[in-house]
Amino acid sequence: MAVSPPLDTTIEAVNFDQNAFNNGGNPGVPPDTHGTVGPGHVLNVTNQSIEWYTKSGIQHASTSLTNFFRPLQPAGSLGPFDPKALYDHYSNRYVVLALEYLDTSFGDSVNSSRMMLAVSDDSDPNGTWHYQSINTILNINGAPQWLDYPGFALDEEAIYVTGNMFTFGTSTAAQGGSRLWIVDKGVGKGGLYEGGRSAANVYNPAGTAAGVTGPGFTLQPAFMYTPGPSFGNNGTQVGTWLTAYNGASSGGNESVLVIRVDNPLSTPVFTSQTVQVGDIDDTANTGFPTTTGPLALPAAPQPGGTARIDMSDRRMLHAVWRNNSLYATTAVLPNSGPDLNQVTAHWFRFDTTNASQVAVADQGDVGGEDIGSNVWTSYGSLAVDPAGNMAIGFSAVGAGMFAGSYYAVRSPSDPPGTVRGARVIAVPGLL
Repeated sequence: MAVSPPLDTTIEAVNFDQNAFNNGGNPGVPPDTHGTVGPGHVLNVTNQSIEWYTKSGIQHASTSLTNFFRPLQPAGSLGPFDPKALYDHYSNRYVVLALEYLDTSFGDSVNSSRMMLAVSDDSDPNGTWHYQSINTILNINGAPQWLDYPGFALDEEAIYVTGNMFTFGTSTAAQGGSRLWIVDKGVGKGGLYEGGRSAANVYNPAGTAAGVTGPGFTLQPAFMYTPGPSFGNNGTQVGTWLTAYNGASSGGNESVLVIRVDNPLSTPVFTSQTVQVGDIDDTANTGFPTTTGPLALPAAPQPGGTARIDMSDRRMLHAVWRNNSLYATTAVLPNSGPDLNQVTAHWFRFDTTNASQVAVADQGDVGGEDIGSNVWTSYGSLAVDPAGNMAIGFSAVGAGMFAGSYYAVRSPSDPPGTVRGARVIAVPGLL
């Protein structure tokens, strides 16, 4: 097996101690790490902290998310959570998202749910940032609900935020389905990117179709490396694509829901397609020994005891689009092959050349067998360059090795369904 190329440089991002220091001793568990890269800086966010560095590793900023979003938060308010960060190469600036949630059932003074957006004024994050808060309380099925678990993407004209809605007082039941917010960047309109306030509209792209409103269903928007294509006689413009996987199976074959978003800033149109992807997942196995539910996956073994590590579930984790290909990642439980009965990161490439008939072009597992024996993988994210080279970052853990971060790549010339041998990003003892 060919091995993935080595990294040129590495930068230690927010670590456990820094995260705790920024938050008065609270390290933030789970950290929910996310990051992005611009022309001169690497920006990293976690559930408690935000930091950025030069590409040579010189730290320029380190503070709590609460402090970073202070222009939108009164002193003493609940800290932001579920942060995400993107570099907008269309407008040459950084974009940071975080959610905030208050609930009277848990002792807060009010019920509140909002997303907070921050946008740098240029490609240097050390300068001015613009901020906007968007109320995300929705009345669904006669009850107010709050936003959780955001997806985050953008194209040349809009920011896309998806999330799951839950009834106040609970985070485990009464889910109102997944929603999509489309935020106009406001370039040339005095909007967010120019220090003002942008229009933000919320939609229910999946509607009430069977299997899309229950607990665990999640829409993941695709980061658009280039503007979506125009097609049809009326010049319909694709804004982004939404993807969802929940282990739904028919006749032994699983499927992925793909929703095309057209004309996002005028009157959006959502076109759904269910794409059969074959028998890739043992969906009869809904989690052992510590998790349950239709989307649950087994928890992974690790050294030093019987405690096991959460490997996420069968929701789509990340999506990007480039050169008429839609890429996405999830986690599955293979029912054959070297990763049998081990949670395994899985990637898809869908051909969108015909925007009305999306088809599977390639897919495969990112297994742990080249890392060690009985190694499980999950939490995949990916990037694609103009030549079609794909890089996937993922987590791996096993009975004989502690959890660490790894990456694998594939080029268009590699055999279908394969990635090259993984390399280490960070593991205990090598930090």
